[in-house]
Amino acid sequence: MIKFSKELAAILDVIDFEDGGMEIIAMELLGNDLNLKIELWDDLYGIPRQQWRLECRCVKDYRLQPSNNKVGLEVMTEHPLLFPHNKVQSELFFNGTTDKLKDLLADLMIAHNKIVGTWFSLGDFVHQIPCLTHVPYIKNSDFKFGLLARGPDIVMQEYLKVMKQYEIQANIINQRESNNDNIVLFIGDNYFIANSIQVTNIGVVA
Repeated sequence: MIKFSKELAAILDVIDFEDGGMEIIAMELLGNDLNLKIELWDDLYGIPRQQWRLECRCVKDYRLQPSNNKVGLEVMTEHPLLFPHNKVQSELFFNGTTDKLKDLLADLMIAHNKIVGTWFSLGDFVHQIPCLTHVPYIKNSDFKFGLLARGPDIVMQEYLKVMKQYEIQANIINQRESNNDNIVLFIGDNYFIANSIQVTNIGVVA
């Protein structure tokens, strides 16, 4: 998983991002691994600029975007971003239709946001989105059977409840276990999903 040194843990406990900061200054991709170099400091507490290396092993996904240096660092073992990697996965099939496709789409969105918020779009899991999003320009016969969605079983179960509300026959199949050892590292708005992270102090910036 991840082990912060006592030194880094102590710095993160006291750092005040009004008087200091943290930023990613370098990133290197090595196959499935990703190395980050971060720089942090805090003028208020006399913490000099120093660099740390974070070695992320077996990276599954990441997002890196420009941000200011008023960011924090956090590691989580439970988060919606980890659902496709740590939770049981499954597929939801359906057979039937409804004359309330617009309402069905709205309720699927509500169920979706209930579980994963805005970390994933409905289209990330629902395969019938091209059909549903053309409501009311489609005929009910265009939405009648097949694969509705594929993804984390915890999400599929919520979709299933919605389908039953509309009296549409639906079943979840192909449930399969996933690796449950992944973690997500947040640095501001950036995130990195990996199997493990090793942290090393590079030293104080001259």
